Amino acid sequence: MIGLSWNLSRLLLVVSLSVAASAQSAFVRVNQIGYVSGGAKRAYLMASAAETGATFIVKNSGGTTVFGPAAIGANLGSWSTAYPDVYALDFDNFVTTGTYTIDVSGPIAAASPSFRVDTGANVYANALGNSLFFYQNERDGPNFIPSPLRMAAAHLNDQNAKAYVTPNANSSGRFSGDLRPATFSGSQPVINAAGGWWDAGDYLKFVQTTSYTVDVLPAGWNSRFPQPDGCRICHFEFRGGREVRPRLVTEHVGRQQQDFLLPSWHRQRKLSNRCRSRYLAPAAGRRYL
Repeated sequence: MIGLSWNLSRLLLVVSLSVAASAQSAFVRVNQIGYVSGGAKRAYLMASAAETGATFIVKNSGGTTVFGPAAIGANLGSWSTAYPDVYALDFDNFVTTGTYTIDVSGPIAAASPSFRVDTGANVYANALGNSLFFYQNERDGPNFIPSPLRMAAAHLNDQNAKAYVTPNANSSGRFSGDLRPATFSGSQPVINAAGGWWDAGDYLKFVQTTSYTVDVLPAGWNSRFPQPDGCRICHFEFRGGREVRPRLVTEHVGRQQQDFLLPSWHRQRKLSNRCRSRYLAPAAGRRYL
């Protein structure tokens, strides 16, 4: 009986360890667009438990190791309760163009999907074209750009939108009560709010958040594209045979949105502080600006 109990205990221990091991998991997250050959390159190891002593390698499409093994970076903190340990995998010094994967060896093994290392023009050309197409297609008002998804101008009544005092809201951001007209010099201001970007759902226009987006776009392009390989002056092939430079996205999006935003900010400065975030009332209903 003693021998049987001992064997059963050993069996239960092995089963418990196997279940615990099978419950552990790890993933390698990479930049799905790709990495610029001469730029910084970082992937992330997300693990369900500590990966102390783990190393990683970079392999080419033929399975040959071309970088590493190298130690994983410092623990950057938690992604979630399921993945409390996140580590940096840096391989800045690897500059050879091609398609690669990352393998991690350690307490919990992991492998990445494939990714590219290439010139800035090759890495960002398709994403840049898609971004420009998105912002062109979302343009609202009379100066819309025809596309397979847009056949006519929209929301033209916004040229005569009325301003309202910011409504009451609870801690969850839900509005309550009726809107009260904003007044300036005894009358309710009328604002030309045509333009901006439309949305497939609520069709909301936010002055502050749109201003942030328009500001961040050129800041992002200016900080990203002065690359050693000359991305700033590269021409990228785009839909319909047109060529698009990174700066063109900034100019197209930024200038068009400034035309929409500036009248709103100009009027906003004249309104009382209570109206800094305000509602507009186009003919189709009241919209938040």
